[in-house]
Amino acid sequence: MSIQRDLDELYSLNIEIQRLQQTIREYRKQKSTIEQRVIGFLKNQETHGVRYNDQAVLLENKELRNKKKKTEKISDIASVLQRHGIQKSDKLLNDILEAQRGKSTTNNVLKIVKRNN
Repeated sequence: MSIQRDLDELYSLNIEIQRLQQTIREYRKQKSTIEQRVIGFLKNQETHGVRYNDQAVLLENKELRNKKKKTEKISDIASVLQRHGIQKSDKLLNDILEAQRGKSTTNNVLKIVKRNN
């Protein structure tokens, strides 16, 4: 009997988790929309930040890298190995790890800092 209650609880927990994930997804979309409006406001005002209540909202540039597909990673590693003659060295390892990373871009993000009165 106890296993049946456990399975019922597991099922209800899974349903609740799915419901909460959907709610969180909607909140994240809403948060992103509001952040973009604030970023647009700060850019239009040509300012780097604004004070609100006991917080400071700052506009910063943040470097982001795009994700590479697995096939792109493999081809990049193969080209690096060919360029280096397949020798085992620290430089080769660093080149392989760097080749796996995507292109670097700059993006605007909001930084909220607690202000002291």
